[in-house]
Amino acid sequence: MKKSLISILLLLCLVLVGCEGEINTTTASTEKTTVENTDITTTEKASEKTDIATTEKAPENTETIEEPTIESKMLELVNSFNTSSNVQLIFAEQFSPSDKSSSHYRTEFRLGAYSNAIGKSYTYGETVVDIVGRQSWSGSIIIRVYMNAANLDQCVEIVKYVSPIMDPDIDSTEIQKTIDYIKENKEANGYYYAYLGLLLLGNDTKGYEFMLKMGND
Repeated sequence: MKKSLISILLLLCLVLVGCEGEINTTTASTEKTTVENTDITTTEKASEKTDIATTEKAPENTETIEEPTIESKMLELVNSFNTSSNVQLIFAEQFSPSDKSSSHYRTEFRLGAYSNAIGKSYTYGETVVDIVGRQSWSGSIIIRVYMNAANLDQCVEIVKYVSPIMDPDIDSTEIQKTIDYIKENKEANGYYYAYLGLLLLGNDTKGYEFMLKMGND
C-alpha cells in the first residue's frame, strides 16, 4: 500500500514537472515571437521613414529676381560706357522730358509715350548728353541718347561704346561699318543698323546734332 502511494506521488511529480516545462517553453516561444515581431515592425517603420525622407523634395529656391527698371537700365548704360570710354559721362541733373519749360525739351517729348519718361543729363567733355528712358505699352524699356553741338569724334565714341549696350546682340563688324559710314558721310539721317537707329546732322564747324535710339522706338 505504501509502495503504491509512493508510486502515485512520484507519477504526480513527474506530471507536474512536465507541465511546467511545457509552460516555460510556450512562454519562451511566445516572448521570442513577440521580440521578432517587434523587430520587424521597427524595421518596417525605419524603412517607411527612409522612403519618406527619400521622396521629400528639396526646398525650392524662393529667391526672387528683381525686374530691371527704367532708371536701373539707364544707370547700367552709363556705368558700362564709363568703363569703356576714356572720357566719362558725369551726372549733371535729372529732368522730366515732357516739361516744355525744360532746356532739355524736344519736339517728340510732346507725345503721350513720354508722359512718364525719365531724363538724365550728363556732361561729356564740353558736350551735354541727355539720356531718356521710358516704358513701352508692352512693358519693354526704351532708351534714347541725345547730344547737341557735339564733335564727330564724340559721336563716333557714343556709337562705338553705347551700341553694344543698347543692343547686346550686335556684331562688332556692324558697329565698325556704321562708324566708317558716319566718318565718310558726316551725316546719318534715319540710318538703321542691327536693332538701332541713328540720326547725325550738322557739320564740323557748328557741331553735330546726334540721336541714338532702339529699334522698337
